[in-house]
Amino acid sequence: MTPTEEKQFIKDAFANVFENMNATKEEYSKYFSKNYVQYVDGKKLNYTDFVEHVQALKSEMKSIKINFKYMVAEGDKVSTVHIANGVKKDGGIVETQFNALFEIKDHKIVLCNELSHLIKGSESDKDLGSRK
Repeated sequence: MTPTEEKQFIKDAFANVFENMNATKEEYSKYFSKNYVQYVDGKKLNYTDFVEHVQALKSEMKSIKINFKYMVAEGDKVSTVHIANGVKKDGGIVETQFNALFEIKDHKIVLCNELSHLIKGSESDKDLGSRK
């Protein structure tokens, strides 16, 4: 993939996996490798953990919208600064900034190394980036 294609692939993954509240496990596997590893806020998630994380998010969230502020692609890596804005099912508002590095191999995301920072929301929302 070209750098432009890699950046679009990451955007598509977020739109189809996180923003699409009806996405299925089959949709996740279009973008994320079964060998996927995610390091987030001191925790390590494998693919199964990641699927549990996405399902836990969707059980609490009414909607999620991702805004990419910055994206840089080089080789098989894409680095992003993105903001997740969400509305919880209880009406609460959540806004979190993520600084992330993704690695893509064979048209799948195999690695995400990220840190999250809660901008808006309750203290109990601080772990939304890794909650299962």
